[in-house]
Amino acid sequence: MFASINRPGWRDGAVQHGNTRVRVALFVGLMSLSITACGESAIEKAKRRHDWVQENGTFGELCVATKAVQEAYFDANDMEQFNFWHTSADAACANAQLLGASTPVKEAVSQESDGSR
Repeated sequence: MFASINRPGWRDGAVQHGNTRVRVALFVGLMSLSITACGESAIEKAKRRHDWVQENGTFGELCVATKAVQEAYFDANDMEQFNFWHTSADAACANAQLLGASTPVKEAVSQESDGSR
């Protein structure tokens, strides 16, 4: 009896059930935010890697990095960006096959702008 007076609803199953619903709703909401944040950070991480590879990597690495960005957008359910990066990945992988996977990107780009290729 004192427990009921000191803690209203402490033994009332409906109140406990209601608190559980609130806790579950908060947990699900926080998890949704967490998943969204993870998706955004995965995209940014993949894009940073892609930018680094464009400056310092090879065409083989650029193919892989571009596909990683594409997959990050797929995981984030952004189909417009996924389609854009899908086309970019196809082009990057075609360049890797034509120019050689171990060819440095920057070297090939500078040769192309000089007209040597």
